[in-house]
Amino acid sequence: MLGNYAKALDILNQYEKFNNEATMSYERSEFLLYKNQVMREGNMWAQAIKHIDHHAAELKDPITQHEVKGEGLL
Repeated sequence: MLGNYAKALDILNQYEKFNNEATMSYERSEFLLYKNQVMREGNMWAQAIKHIDHHAAELKDPITQHEVKGEGLL
């Protein structure tokens, strides 16, 4: 990434578009959390919170979900 979080997020979005797995899997959950981490590291907090709320049903780790929201709201 080398600090270019917007480009990294664009690459993740392209990957997601072409690898559209409809299954609710652990790998999908980890991908979404990684994508959210890129948003947070790029100081895109509003987008990260919106993203975590939108994908709440797909996330397998509710503790991380709450931690992300808490960190973003501080």
